[in-house]
Amino acid sequence: MPISPDEFKRGETRNSREEIVYQILEDRMAHSLTELENEVGIIRPKTNEPINTTINTIIYLLDKQLFMLELDRMERDGRIVSKQINDKDGSVNIYYMRKEFLK
Repeated sequence: MPISPDEFKRGETRNSREEIVYQILEDRMAHSLTELENEVGIIRPKTNEPINTTINTIIYLLDKQLFMLELDRMERDGRIVSKQINDKDGSVNIYYMRKEFLK
């Protein structure tokens, strides 16, 4: 599939995971890593799957790591910011927000 000169210059195509994250964060709210993973299609495998559970888990973990690297790059580029937040249930999650909306 051909890509536009702008996509070529940016080094990413329309609807890349980075672009999806950036669009999600247009709502001026902070979203958790888990929420963003679900939106871009990184789904934790079910633990009760008898076939290929280990393989599916490894694929999930690798994909999650790659996604976190993409988020780190977006943060280094000044597009988003992240912060660890203590949730009401006592767990700690990473939340992301577009930097331009942080005041």
